[in-house]
Amino acid sequence: MIVEEARHLSEALVPGLLGADPWGGDPLGAVAWDFRGDPLARLLEAPAVDPSLFDTPGPDFEAEAMWEASLSPAGIIARARAERAEALVAELERIDAEQARLEARKAITLAALTAAVGGSSPDPARRLDAPTVAASEFAAALRISQRTAAAAVAEAVALTTPAWEPVLEGMTSGTLPRRRALAVLDAAAPVPPDQLAQFAAAAVAIAAPPAPGIAPTQGALRRRLRRLAEEHAGEALAVRKERAAAHRRVDLEPAQDGMCWLSAYLPLEAGAAIDTRLEALARSLQGPGEERTISQLRADALADLLTDARANLLTVPSGSAATGTAGTAGAGPAGGVRLELIVTVPARTLAGEADAPGEIAGYGQWTPTPSGSWPPKPRPGPSSPSTPAPAPRWP
Repeated sequence: MIVEEARHLSEALVPGLLGADPWGGDPLGAVAWDFRGDPLARLLEAPAVDPSLFDTPGPDFEAEAMWEASLSPAGIIARARAERAEALVAELERIDAEQARLEARKAITLAALTAAVGGSSPDPARRLDAPTVAASEFAAALRISQRTAAAAVAEAVALTTPAWEPVLEGMTSGTLPRRRALAVLDAAAPVPPDQLAQFAAAAVAIAAPPAPGIAPTQGALRRRLRRLAEEHAGEALAVRKERAAAHRRVDLEPAQDGMCWLSAYLPLEAGAAIDTRLEALARSLQGPGEERTISQLRADALADLLTDARANLLTVPSGSAATGTAGTAGAGPAGGVRLELIVTVPARTLAGEADAPGEIAGYGQWTPTPSGSWPPKPRPGPSSPSTPAPAPRWP
């Protein structure tokens, strides 16, 4: 009886106090107990990065003006010079890219000229004469020598062949300067025709990478291209070296002011040994009273070794530095110098299981000729029964 009355009383009071529907149509309280919208419940949400943190702020001209005002006159001048230098370097980069595009246009035009004067003729004789005719026209128009024009035509014809399409595209886009394109062409000498397209694509990727800041220097580029060419070569390096050694020679080219250039075409190991020995001799001749540079000492040592039968690089009187001899005042015999060449050869090559070339550090790839060995042994000089050969002074 009492419970029944309490039930009737609650039914009469609750709607009056809480309204007709106290739970808002949610008898289970799912909405009432949902705290996802409450600020205190944010720590329960999944962590997220505020996108506004990545917004690039605009230039703060006021702060920059205050910073410039705090600079001294010397600082303002230094900053202006640095900005001017940066702008000039950027302009040089644009000029280099534009020059590459112009060189590509020049190559395409010269190749078209060669085709117009008979390069595309069905007559083999006309095709053979077309480069010469094109070079003659080019030389007459630009007032240059026939030799220079012929080299330009040969370069243009090579660049416009299908195998070298990646190189020409790189020049056209401005990312591959002509100097790098020529390095690619020069390195391709041992590559057979059926491998040229693959070599060209790989070489351009090295010479003109997507990020210009990682492009190798010209010297490093040539070394990497030589290694790449060996991977695509049709003949082993030892075989090619044996054939090329038949053309070894020494050339002299007169220069101005009573000077000349002396050059030699030699096997790499011989040239590396000569260069290293000249460097060691020049270093050994340096001293407090020596005024000549390393380059001058190297040249004088070379001249003395080849013109003096006794190879006499002994002590000379003081003040004779300009006489052209490699001796120096107060110095003893300079023959006792040591030289060192670092040669890296694959273990399998040393064991005779492979023919992969080695490398002379600082010079390039090397392999002994089939009839040669390392190190090269000195050959006996000419002698006669009446005049014995002089004792060697240079170990």
